[in-house]
Amino acid sequence: MEWEPNEQAWQTYINFELRYKELDRARQIYERFVMIHPDVKNWMNYASFEANNGFIKGARSVYEHAVTFY
Repeated sequence: MEWEPNEQAWQTYINFELRYKELDRARQIYERFVMIHPDVKNWMNYASFEANNGFIKGARSVYEHAVTFY
């Protein structure tokens, strides 16, 4: 998305992709989402998404990126 929608719009977009099991696409959206809305809760949701889908290394990477972001 070129414009910067609110957080609810991003979450709806992510949930849409997850509904169709498009994990890679959801990950790409999360990566852009946390850059535009870098709140701690969004980073935590992104890391939880990775962990809940069995991507433990991905979750760790998200946490590490969040720490360097702040």
